[in-house]
This record gives sequence, structure tokens and C-alpha cells, in this order.
Amino acid sequence: QNHEWWRMRHWPQIQNQKADAGISQQTGEPKATSAWLFNSIINKHADIMDNFPKPNVLPRQQDDVADAKSLSDIVPVILEQNGYKKVYSNAAYDLVIDGGTITGVFWDSSKNDGLGDVAIRQIDIHNMFWKPGINDIQESPEVFSVAAVDNDRLIAMYPQMEGHTGNTSATVEYLHDDAIDQEKSKMSEVVDWYYKTTKLVPVIEDPETGEMVTREKTVLPFCKFCN
Repeated sequence: QNHEWWRMRHWPQIQNQKADAGISQQTGEPKATSAWLFNSIINKHADIMDNFPKPNVLPRQQDDVADAKSLSDIVPVILEQNGYKKVYSNAAYDLVIDGGTITGVFWDSSKNDGLGDVAIRQIDIHNMFWKPGINDIQESPEVFSVAAVDNDRLIAMYPQMEGHTGNTSATVEYLHDDAIDQEKSKMSEVVDWYYKTTKLVPVIEDPETGEMVTREKTVLPFCKFCN
């Protein structure tokens, strides 16, 4: 609905809302059109792009000065290689149109002929799930990121998925002008599941007993599953 509104296709949305509320349509009802919302979003997006961030890595202590200087040279190169300005632009549209945006930072082992490197991608906020009713996502014990993946690509990546592909029932589908093949039988939902747990870790050796003193530490395991 948000995307239809910003494309100036708001009257079908208004009519649907009226129908849901049991309000009858008036014959000959005027349907005013205006690009006010479109222009507002475009101008806000331009303001965000004018304030495109520049990495500024500062040292925490004196020993970190050299590392901070190195990172100040390295991070801009990583962002440029990932086409971060385009990711930032898309994220800005999500922020203004949908009210929130998510950017994912990953390690892609296939980059640089298998040497691997950092990968930065925009994440669809509509296909992220966490505990309802919280103000801080860090308070959620679990976070799920769901993506629809072509079965052929899925089997190529994970041969054990042959004969075990699923379907796509949870991912959000958008309205498109183009003829896009969204045949669900050819795709599977792949879930990235992050969950919190605790474990005991050794901290320091007790000088009297010689034993390692342990404490509880919160860790974030990761599980990828399908079907």
C-alpha cells in the first residue's frame, strides 16, 4: 500500500479501505490527483543523498591511532567496491516510504576469486521478523530474515536440497508493472535465523585453586534452514 500511494495510485487504496469499512462508493465522486506525496518523497530523498556519510574512524585509546588511520583509508574503498551509494539510495527510499530500513553487512567468500571480502546489501524490511511489541530489536531473543530463492539456484548452492525444496508462503509480494515470473512452485523460502543463548566461558585462573573462573556470556548463533 505504501508503494502504491507513492506511485500516485492512491484511489484504489482509498476505495479498498472504504469497502473494508462498509462505506458505499458515491457515483460521480471526485477523485482529486496530486503529486504532493511523490514530490515530498523525492525532495526528502535528495536531502538524504546530500548528506551521504563519510567514514571517520577515531581511536579509542592512544595505541589505536595507527589502526584508526588505516581503517579510515580501507573502509571507503570497501564501500566503493560494494557500490554503497546505490545501497544507501535504495535504503533512503525504504526509510521515507516504509518508515524503516535495514542494511546487511556480510562476508562473501566467493569474492576476489575465492579470497573473500565484505559484502553490503539492502535487506527487505517486510521480510524480517522479530518479537512483536518491543522498542529495541536487541531485546528480541530471535530474528528471522526470509528470502525467496529459485529452486535451481538453491540446489546448485546446496546439493542436499535436491527433492527437498519448499514453497513461498511468508515472503511479501509487491505489485509490479512488469511481467515478473513469481511462480511459487519454482521457489523456496530460505530462512536466516539468529538467536541468542548463553554459554560459560573461562575468564581468569584462580590464583589459590589454579582453576579457571567462568562467567556467562551471551552469544548469537546462526542457522540457515529451508522447508
